Amino acid sequence: MFLQDFITSSDRTEDLKKAVCLLQATIDLTEDGIFAVDSTGKNMIFNQKLIEMWEISKKNLENGEEVNPINLIGKKVKNSKFWFNCLRNALNNPQSTSIDTFYLKNGKIFKTSSQPLYLDNEIVGRTWKFRDITEEEIAQINSKQKRLISQISQRIRESLKLDDILTITANEVRNFLQTDRVVLYEIKSDGRGKIAVESVGLGWRSILGADIYDPCFGEKYIQVYRQGRTSSIDDIYTAKIQPCHAELLQQFQVRSNLVVPILQGDKLWGLLIAHHCRDRRNWKLLEIELLQDLSVHVAIAIQQAILFAKLEKTNQELERIAAIDELTQIANRRKLEHYLHQQWHYAKEKKLYLSLILCDVDYFKYYNDTYGHQAGDDCLQQVAQFLAEIARNTDALVARYGGEEFALVLPNIAAKEAIKIAEDIRKGLAELKLVHARSSVSEYVTMSMGVFCLIPTETMLESELVARADEALYQAKQKGRDRAVLWQK
Repeated sequence: MFLQDFITSSDRTEDLKKAVCLLQATIDLTEDGIFAVDSTGKNMIFNQKLIEMWEISKKNLENGEEVNPINLIGKKVKNSKFWFNCLRNALNNPQSTSIDTFYLKNGKIFKTSSQPLYLDNEIVGRTWKFRDITEEEIAQINSKQKRLISQISQRIRESLKLDDILTITANEVRNFLQTDRVVLYEIKSDGRGKIAVESVGLGWRSILGADIYDPCFGEKYIQVYRQGRTSSIDDIYTAKIQPCHAELLQQFQVRSNLVVPILQGDKLWGLLIAHHCRDRRNWKLLEIELLQDLSVHVAIAIQQAILFAKLEKTNQELERIAAIDELTQIANRRKLEHYLHQQWHYAKEKKLYLSLILCDVDYFKYYNDTYGHQAGDDCLQQVAQFLAEIARNTDALVARYGGEEFALVLPNIAAKEAIKIAEDIRKGLAELKLVHARSSVSEYVTMSMGVFCLIPTETMLESELVARADEALYQAKQKGRDRAVLWQK
């Protein structure tokens, strides 16, 4: 009822009437909606601002108690149970004060404060004050949303690796939404999908890496998501969704979910999905908008990461090609020099042995003259693959040094072991029985090898390693070929 009705119908003292008049004058001047009840909780006064804020019709208020502000407010807030609990607690604890925030079904947000109403130090009722903070809250949320988008985008831009981008996104979104699970679901061409990355809270099942096929998720739904559709389900048990879809969500402990597509032009890369498992959840418009904004940044970052990965793979292939001898498909001289340079400095720093074997196919010119250059190329390829097999399980590098010459760099290998490896190469090549009719030392292809070993020091030059191995190779040829010679002073 309005104040004048309250005064007329109440058997109050003159002082109480004055107090009520003063209260009415006060509440009429305020920009807040106010109502008050007496200690019985039945008689009530309120101002015009309250009617405007809550959109309560004066005509309805005159129709009876069933449409009083308490009931009407309860119908208009999203969580009516919370409203009635606050009211009950206030009436049961007359001396208490409280401040609460209520979210209305129409999207408005009201901040409410409640305190006892005193007369001569005696509590005679209670007042509630409502302030519309919708714009203020939206501004704060928008500001927070922009900061969050900026922060996440910045973190995403710091990495060009796809796994890092997806992991950052999942963790940041779950932290912002304070929900139980966030996944990025990559959709394949056949409509099936894979959980590419997951952020999940303690106590909830991990579904990372799971290949998921939802029989309800056909081309029809994919097309809808391609068009930018966002899906939110507050409660799978009350939502109008197909039973097969509800069953799939139940398997993953999902009670409520929010799904936002990640689009790259007209291509659907996948979905950004938030799972709320502990209870039903009413997804707020601002939360949905944040994920929609974020999905745009994520889509761009994913595209950049994919392009970077392709570029990196291309560069690696170019580096591989630049380091590989085209004919034999083992390391070329450029790669040999680079590797030898690295191992020289490492051996010098750690005071380790470093050995080099230079190999030369004996009488290879005669081989070409006899069998032709194509056969010569085939021969070199077989020799190269044989040498590569010898070094496969070691840190040794096998390279084509030039023409019919090959080299083996042997890190941390002393002279005794290096000459043994060279001898194993000689014996193994003989067992291949590559026919060489014009050779002066064997009916099969053979090699002469020069071996040199040292521990590099500051006074030595890197070129000495190659020079000494070459001298040893020359000695092997002078001594009759088909042999390995270790260089010594």
